[in-house]
Amino acid sequence: MPVENCVNFSRVVSSGRRPKSLARCRFMELLNRGVFIPAACWEIGVCRQTVQNWKNGVTVSGKDGLVKHVLPLQSLSTRLMSPRYLSEAERVLYLIYSVKG
Repeated sequence: MPVENCVNFSRVVSSGRRPKSLARCRFMELLNRGVFIPAACWEIGVCRQTVQNWKNGVTVSGKDGLVKHVLPLQSLSTRLMSPRYLSEAERVLYLIYSVKG
């Protein structure tokens, strides 16, 4: 997802921290390009635990006892697989032929 298509929530007035929606969009863009997580963390300027929370989701308990579940980010596109790997159909054929002998 290009960064230009991401919604910027930085103008929303709230009592808490500003969400890092642009950084999250940039992170997803880097992951879709195949960048490793530590390199993506360094490039967007966030710690690795923040990125892990974005990737895996997290449950946050507030001081008032309110529990908030943050869902993991979903990738909107699939990466192209390298041609050196077998496709799903080729794997099935390989399995069939290996069983038949």
